[in-house]
Amino acid sequence: MLMRKTSCCKKYRRFQGLVSSVLAASRSRPFACSSIRRRSQPAASAPRVTDISKPFVHRTCAALSLPSALAGRTTPADTAVIVKTSLNYGGRTERHLPPSELARLGMHVTEHAIDPKHYQVMRAADVPAQWWDDPALCIERYISNHQDRWHRAYVWRDRLCLREAINPALVKKSGGNVSIREFRFALIDGRYRTNAGSDPGPAGLLEQLAVFVPAIGLQFGAVDAVSNDTGEHYIIDVNSTPFFATRSAETLEHLGGA
Repeated sequence: MLMRKTSCCKKYRRFQGLVSSVLAASRSRPFACSSIRRRSQPAASAPRVTDISKPFVHRTCAALSLPSALAGRTTPADTAVIVKTSLNYGGRTERHLPPSELARLGMHVTEHAIDPKHYQVMRAADVPAQWWDDPALCIERYISNHQDRWHRAYVWRDRLCLREAINPALVKKSGGNVSIREFRFALIDGRYRTNAGSDPGPAGLLEQLAVFVPAIGLQFGAVDAVSNDTGEHYIIDVNSTPFFATRSAETLEHLGGA
């Protein structure tokens, strides 16, 4: 048991080291870490993610002909919608930027009292009229299923670890998961293929991820998806600095081998 725990810790440290190397390389001079860059970064012609806002996620899904949960003024009145901030976690980090920098980056920080831990779910008819036009807000159709199932995909270069979680909370967060299953894949010839010993996972979502992830140039991060009772999946969120609590030797070995 001790040997397995030690091996797991070594793999975890290896994975952390790879991530740290890539992040350090991105901050260094181009010639300083050329060997790391050649190994870890996409080709010069490949896109690199520069926007992870929720409106961008929905626009990208629409442009790629993927299902989009974005709501609008014409959404039927009785449709359940969820009101979120366009920036992740209420734009808490971006709030520290001066107005001139926010304007230069095209970012909008909401003035409404919206707690990212408790996003509001309401009827489309009950959304205040001014919220529909607020670029700092993103209003989505509230997608749910009777199993309370949702997915988070952790991306590391060509590797993907997909977590299927059950969470009874209205707003799904990792901390509220009551059960988790993990699937492991590698991106080969434009498809996420099952890693040896892993379950096949939801085919429809994997097809979407195989299109969406390369399209935005995501090399490291997490992608959240929700689904309805008919099994249709919707990509709703991207996080470039995700929390990932695992000590699974198999998962760490899979990610560390990217």
